[in-house]
Amino acid sequence: MSRIEALVPILILVLAAAGVLGKNCGNSRNKECVPRILCDNGSVIRDGRALFSYRSLLAGNEGCDTTDICCSITNKVSTPIVDLEVAAPTECGHRNENGLHYTMTEAADVAQMGEFPWMVALLLKSDESYIGAGTLIGSDVVLTAAHVVANFQPGQLLVRAGEWDFKIETELHRHVNVDVRLIECHPDFKTSTGGSNLALLFLSKKLRTQIHICPACLPRADRSFDHSRCFVSGWGKKTFESDSYMNILKKVEVPVVGRELCQQQLRRSILGPYFTIDSSLICAGGERGKDACTGDGGAALVCPLANDKNRYEQAGIVNWGVGCGVENIPAIYTNVALFREWIDMKIAEKSISSGNFDTASTVSLGTGSEGKPVIFESTRGSISSSATTSRVESTGSGVIGGIGGICGSGGIGGIGGIGGIGSIGSSSHGDMNNLSNNSKEPAMIPI
Repeated sequence: MSRIEALVPILILVLAAAGVLGKNCGNSRNKECVPRILCDNGSVIRDGRALFSYRSLLAGNEGCDTTDICCSITNKVSTPIVDLEVAAPTECGHRNENGLHYTMTEAADVAQMGEFPWMVALLLKSDESYIGAGTLIGSDVVLTAAHVVANFQPGQLLVRAGEWDFKIETELHRHVNVDVRLIECHPDFKTSTGGSNLALLFLSKKLRTQIHICPACLPRADRSFDHSRCFVSGWGKKTFESDSYMNILKKVEVPVVGRELCQQQLRRSILGPYFTIDSSLICAGGERGKDACTGDGGAALVCPLANDKNRYEQAGIVNWGVGCGVENIPAIYTNVALFREWIDMKIAEKSISSGNFDTASTVSLGTGSEGKPVIFESTRGSISSSATTSRVESTGSGVIGGIGGICGSGGIGGIGGIGGIGSIGSSSHGDMNNLSNNSKEPAMIPI
């Protein structure tokens, strides 16, 4: 296929978006909202990306979508002024640090478009409301936290890959919704401690690798990330006091904290002097204002590969915490390395790609740290989706009560309100996951 032929679907999408979204902006009939790559106003940097400020989005972006710009009609062009042909990655853990086609400045706590291509959103199928996050680790496999999915049947959930901004439908690289075929929670998941808090979601079909949809690498079983600086991302609240979830994917850089120091710090919190961290967990954070928060449950903590700082492996899964971004109070993550053998075993048993993939239509995305190949479909095609996602907010005060529920069986418990101050085991009403809190388990603070 020639380069021109490969660009035709993208150009059609761009020009269609320009026609539909073209509207007056900036209180002027001489300006229109157009895709940033169709406005020749000088905001293109040397590598061919459209450069814009995150502050402009916070200021309303003159009424245009995130991917658009208020462009003078005299600067409007019909041919994209950036290179739209971006090769799909051939290895796991590839991060698009500068974004895809656009680069936001002044956006330290917001991910660039397509920056973390392994991130997926977990949605309720009935109304496409957001319930949590997960990580793509194979062509049909998502890794998440058990507490996020424990009260649902597979048919109730959707996985959305390739999402960035929930409020728009104008990204050049569109998201993909996939049904969940099977939920597999770890059998040792403990609602009282957050121990072994992980689950695998097996999808109804394989996803093909694209520049904005690509799996994270998995760590070897003995991998330690202590003292590493890593990233956690998600669509949860920016701060504990925020009224709603983020519509744009956020990112936060946090340090991984050793177990002994983490336990000492948590014992000074409301958890008390006898608190003990479950052996299946690791800690990260403790820097003021830098943390995962409510709604980030199941999201990935990723760290650079030891031998390739430009690629990332998943160190942890967002599990629970005391408040959000409290100084010297790290958050708790499930230790992914500890469960590598279980993850590999379940993928071999349950994945539709395992052992029977068509080698003519697949491409290896690297061998991982234990020689295990990650396989993605490499077939080309256009993707379209017009779904709109609503938001779920969590309310209430006090510390969360127990999580409850049996993975994939409907569950009996739920998640109460979240708060930074309160007594162990108590909770107020909250609508996270649209569940009530019927559990009598001692306090955990799932995010």
